[in-house]
Amino acid sequence: MYGWRARIGVLVPSGIITIEPEFNMTVPEGVTCHYHRFRFLGGGENKTVLKDLTTAVEYIADASELITHVHPSVVVMAGTGVSFIGGYGYDQMLIKKMQERNGNLPTTTTSTSVIAAFQCLGIKKVSIAMPYI
Repeated sequence: MYGWRARIGVLVPSGIITIEPEFNMTVPEGVTCHYHRFRFLGGGENKTVLKDLTTAVEYIADASELITHVHPSVVVMAGTGVSFIGGYGYDQMLIKKMQERNGNLPTTTTSTSVIAAFQCLGIKKVSIAMPYI
């Protein structure tokens, strides 16, 4: 049986092609990932990207409801930029919107998970290079 240990419902920005293959390579035996896309193309001019990032929230709640059809143990919204475009606390607002539609399942975002991992590992300073505007 697929997902006998856990099923992860993953919400994927529609224009991103790397998430499914990378998630599928990392899950342990008995855990399955089930994907649903929300509208976000990415790329293009700065103005277009910013608009896509800020309007993605309109599509995430719907996607969070539809992913429940596969009975996930947890819902993950992938896409770093989408989870921090509104600044500190924006990820928590997204989680609340998703949980309102997914029956209050355990839910997280990329930014939320990274912050939790840093706190768990005691990491206080981070330097990264990203392809963001």
